[in-house]
Amino acid sequence: TGAYAMDPSNLAGTATNLVAGAGDITEVNSLCFDKEGTLYVMDNAYYTNTSTGQIYKIQDGIVSPFSKAYGWDSFDNSIVSDGRGGLWVAQYRSNFDGFAVLSHINSNGEGDFCITSTNNNTLLETYTSAGTTNASYRGQVAYNEREDILAFGGGRMVQLFKVTYNANGGSTTCASGAYIAGETVIVCTANPSKTGHTFTGWTYSPSVTITDGKFVMPASDVTITAQWQVNSYTVTWNPNGGNWAGSTENIVHTYDYGATINRPADPTRDEY
Repeated sequence: TGAYAMDPSNLAGTATNLVAGAGDITEVNSLCFDKEGTLYVMDNAYYTNTSTGQIYKIQDGIVSPFSKAYGWDSFDNSIVSDGRGGLWVAQYRSNFDGFAVLSHINSNGEGDFCITSTNNNTLLETYTSAGTTNASYRGQVAYNEREDILAFGGGRMVQLFKVTYNANGGSTTCASGAYIAGETVIVCTANPSKTGHTFTGWTYSPSVTITDGKFVMPASDVTITAQWQVNSYTVTWNPNGGNWAGSTENIVHTYDYGATINRPADPTRDEY
């Protein structure tokens, strides 16, 4: 088993196993790309692969362990990129045993959120059979076309809410993303920039409680907007040996960025 790449111009040729010889990967059953083109593969044989992890990252031809989050011990798992450097992981659970059925792994490879078979109050919908909730969670996960619903398992769905960074006339490297209500959102620490202005902080709509640079995602979209203070600059006119109506002092004025500058009358200088 493995993750194989094929040359589209030579489909009859030999495929290359991208994870050949990488640790003890033995049973790849799911893979996905993120928006940057990094490939992630999931090794189903976690029970024989506890030393290095279960999910591997392939970037620039280098294979490295990415995550060993949560105590997965099941089979039939799958992964999908969360669009913000992490992954959603769905796994098969044959009964209500309290283990994770949908897990989230952040960009550092750390498990930071999960829905379990006994903690599924965030589910939008559960299908039933003969009046009893179906306990067979299948390990598939996918987005809808709008990417605001994440479907997984045997008919389970959760709604995703967006966190959007608004540079408010400036520019930012902070990436927007989608979250499940109850997830912890880490506020971007990279300050935005705007010519002639100083960044003074973010505002949040709707209001959220920030603790140590984090907040709990509400059941609604959140817009994070940059706030700016316009910069002031000093403009100095030097008569350079001349004078303004007898005064040889510099004329100094302070202006906000973008303001119109009014030039003083021309100075005079004897014999010039």
